[in-house]
Amino acid sequence: MKQRMTKRKKRGFSLMELLVVIGITGILMAMAAPKYEGMIRKAQEMEQKSYIREALNYVDLHNLENPSGRIALTATLASTKDVITHEEYSKILGKINYKNTTVGNLELFVHGEGGALTPDGENP
Repeated sequence: MKQRMTKRKKRGFSLMELLVVIGITGILMAMAAPKYEGMIRKAQEMEQKSYIREALNYVDLHNLENPSGRIALTATLASTKDVITHEEYSKILGKINYKNTTVGNLELFVHGEGGALTPDGENP
């Protein structure tokens, strides 16, 4: 019986080995978390820029088709909703977080000259 017990090999990991692996994994995750959050924030900003570009395309199209009833750069997105009656435009406006901002500020935001915009449309 003793012979049988001594022939068995140890299987598995020791508690110390598991703790070392868990510790290293925790350190790596702590280093990666801020980078991941930054990537999420950048992706959300890019998504907003995409919606804003699409909305500005509708504004430009309206201005080309209606030279006498052009939308001014000082017009807010909320006011353009009543002027541009295209169904897709309304859907796009529902996705944009900057409802109280002006068309001119959106152009600055998209081209990167005005910096980030807050939800009320002001430059910080």
